[in-house]
Amino acid sequence: MKIAVKSELIAFVRYRERNQRLVLTFNDGSTTEYGLVPRTVVDRLISASSPGRYYIEEIRGRFPRLSKISARRLLPTRWLFSHA
Repeated sequence: MKIAVKSELIAFVRYRERNQRLVLTFNDGSTTEYGLVPRTVVDRLISASSPGRYYIEEIRGRFPRLSKISARRLLPTRWLFSHA
């Protein structure tokens, strides 16, 4: 599932229940993937009044981070050099 959330920090929440992987896409374009995240935690993140705060307090640092891609790495190489 992929869900857009209203947050100053997080743009989209994706979750793969089969392997308990949570992928967060942040408003700056970066993504971070976490493992071993129970469905209940994801449901609370999505329904939180502040998904960003819930992420900081309940997910970041508590679950294994599997990958992180910065927004800068997502830009095409030609864009990076033509706008440097």
